[in-house]
Amino acid sequence: MPSDEAVVIRLDPALDPLVSADAKLDLVKNDFGFTEESFWVDEGKSGYLLLSDMYANVIYKVTPEGKVSLYLDQAATRRTTSGAWACRSRTRIAKTCSS
Repeated sequence: MPSDEAVVIRLDPALDPLVSADAKLDLVKNDFGFTEESFWVDEGKSGYLLLSDMYANVIYKVTPEGKVSLYLDQAATRRTTSGAWACRSRTRIAKTCSS
């Protein structure tokens, strides 16, 4: 019988030092349109995840506690050749993070 529980399928042993074997996956939110270009932003011992919803034309911020908030609207994202991630709203750059 299939399970609804999400699992990590390890295709490469290089994942083992990064994700523990007993790690659990938690659904944070399931009503995004089409997400892409996620990026983790370090803030001291914590941080947050930025991800773009292409259909909604917005960027969301997701905290480690699972809180989802609007980070930037009318936004586009772009990963540059140097590995930076830019969030743009119309013509201004709202945030650039190095990876």
